[in-house]
Amino acid sequence: MEMAMAPRPNFDGPGVTYTLPAPVTLAQSAEGARVELDALEFDARVFARAVPARDATAFLMAEATNSSREPLLASSSAQIFLDGTLVGQADFDAVPAGGEFTQAFGPIEDLRLTHTVLDRSEGDRGLISRSNAQTQDVAMNVENLGQLAWDVELREAVPYSEQDDLVIEWNAQPRADLTNVDNRRGLAQWNFTISTGATQKIAIEQIVKWPDGMVLR
Repeated sequence: MEMAMAPRPNFDGPGVTYTLPAPVTLAQSAEGARVELDALEFDARVFARAVPARDATAFLMAEATNSSREPLLASSSAQIFLDGTLVGQADFDAVPAGGEFTQAFGPIEDLRLTHTVLDRSEGDRGLISRSNAQTQDVAMNVENLGQLAWDVELREAVPYSEQDDLVIEWNAQPRADLTNVDNRRGLAQWNFTISTGATQKIAIEQIVKWPDGMVLR
């Protein structure tokens, strides 16, 4: 069986143009014709991203590098397929040759997330030099109800101070693997593998202190 000819990319400037293997016929009064461009395959890292403070489930993600010589074009309505099945449409940013990109493929219903504020208190603390303080305990759980183990990246926002008089401390069990993820201050990430039927628990204690006489807003 002969392989169907695909459009040929031309790298003759800052962009890329495609030469079609045959003329395209447009029907009268038609808005246009859909043309399938080149099909590219990349090795991808597949993982689950979990944000318990926002979502009830984790989401399937794929991270890859555009190892081809041509850029991936941007689209406002890219069709997303998973194992040959259309799972939705989404915006897709342009990816230059050699660039990295991450794509979401929808929720993983087997990975259930919970985010609970266990304790929150506020009052005066200190003996000689009194200062006001606020504490908060947060518990996050990831439960795997399915039959597959998953590599998970869990993200949580943690407080940080932009004033000298405001002191913020936070401790997590287990400790976060990354802080200030993607150069975003206050974003922490935990990386772990969760097996079938298992539950991963993460606890965070946040302590905020400010001088007596000042008001926290």
